[in-house]
Amino acid sequence: FLPGPNNLSTVDAPAVELAFDPFASLLQRAVVLQIRVLRPTVELRRNRRGAFWQLPSQAPGREPPRVALRIQVPEPGQGVLHTAVGATRFSFRGAADLPLWQRQVDVRGSIAPQQGGQLPFQIQANWRQRSWSVQLQPRQIPLPPLMLLLPAGLHGQLVGRLDGVVNGRLMLQRQAGAGRCSGGL
Repeated sequence: FLPGPNNLSTVDAPAVELAFDPFASLLQRAVVLQIRVLRPTVELRRNRRGAFWQLPSQAPGREPPRVALRIQVPEPGQGVLHTAVGATRFSFRGAADLPLWQRQVDVRGSIAPQQGGQLPFQIQANWRQRSWSVQLQPRQIPLPPLMLLLPAGLHGQLVGRLDGVVNGRLMLQRQAGAGRCSGGL
């Protein structure tokens, strides 16, 4: 994926394998495609609205096709997260199920910051219902690379040195217009 006006982030891969799954297609009465992205590189940059990625809008009254994408990153990919105050490198692997006609996505995987630690995660979203949930389980992630995720204006207000690692389990959810947060770090 190349950058565009609404998506400044990019994805590149030396190989992508595509397969049609006839059995799953019969069961779901939809075209099911299995996509394996081998050793991808990802550059994440925020757009004007603050999003790293934005799905294209659907014309009013038009239904998405009955296509299900099953995407896998079986071997670790490499990424860079760019923010207003710096960048951090990470490796990642994972999988995503995207049944387009249901307007939902389920992404699960693990991110390993270059500085150490692991971040297993699961993200589920349904844009028809405007609901989503994010589950994070940080394990021994050093604090310095996480500081890049803070809003740019907050960095100038921080004084001193912050050190340590992050562990825990955190769940963020939004359903029926209400947000919820549970767990601890």
